[in-house]
Amino acid sequence: MVCARSIRNYFIAKTWRWMQLWLLIKPNLKCLQFSKFKAEYEKKIALGEANIDQAVAECKAVTQRHETLVAEKQELDLALKSGGSAVQDIIDKTARIEAARSDLKKQVNDLDNRIKTEEDLLRNIE
Repeated sequence: MVCARSIRNYFIAKTWRWMQLWLLIKPNLKCLQFSKFKAEYEKKIALGEANIDQAVAECKAVTQRHETLVAEKQELDLALKSGGSAVQDIIDKTARIEAARSDLKKQVNDLDNRIKTEEDLLRNIE
């Protein structure tokens, strides 16, 4: 009796517009497909847990490689900085030597002129 009443009410309600709309929307509602989504996510979680050790090992390898590369980069930066200062020291030293050379050349020229004048004086005196 209850079953017949439910079937009769279903066929009567099936013609109503709101019931037709509900029957179209109901299969697409996520809350009604909870068991499907739960099973899907449980599979994903199991797959993730199975692969976590491999991912952790790969992460450690990449982290170690990154640390070695950072250390090499710091060494190269230090070498460049010290190399740059060494080059600058050589440039400064060269500039000082050139300045000293020009001063010495000037003094030699002055002494040559002085010697010539002294020789001319000696010739004139004789």
